[in-house]
Amino acid sequence: MESMSYTSKRVRRSRKSHQPLGREIWLDTAREALIEEGTAGVEINKLAKRLGVSRGGFYWFFKSREKLLEQVRSTLDAARQPNR
Repeated sequence: MESMSYTSKRVRRSRKSHQPLGREIWLDTAREALIEEGTAGVEINKLAKRLGVSRGGFYWFFKSREKLLEQVRSTLDAARQPNR
């Protein structure tokens, strides 16, 4: 009996297309939402919609909405500090 070999045909995608958006993009978008709408505007679903992505990428960089807000606030505070 002849053995048949089966090969799977996968469509190869570039790795770049699967990488989540950068942390800074999430922070910038959250900063804009915070300025425009206040704390209520910084919802993961809203941010993902603004960026045109699913919310799963958010968790690549942040554990929670609260952690994101902490980071945004610290960057805003740092920007307000006069250079010494």
